[in-house]
Amino acid sequence: MTQGAAGLVVNDAGAPLAGAFLQPRPLDAPHPAMPEIAILSGEDGRFQCPLPPGNYEITVVLEGYESVTRRVNVLPGDIVALDLVLKRTGGQP
Repeated sequence: MTQGAAGLVVNDAGAPLAGAFLQPRPLDAPHPAMPEIAILSGEDGRFQCPLPPGNYEITVVLEGYESVTRRVNVLPGDIVALDLVLKRTGGQP
């Protein structure tokens, strides 16, 4: 991957979360065409999200956890570090 966002999805105790779905949404207008691809965190909670330069909202969703959305600005040739912490829904541990 030459540019985009990469990082780690963890729970609020710091344990990695596998299988979290990440969906980037371009914020710039006009925005580059984005392929519909599924980006999932791996067994170690890590993910890579290749993106063309621009501003994005990246939302991460995992069943049993509250979704989280963060904004990133991807520059040409840049990989933005993005670590995401998910909290259990309903206040469960």
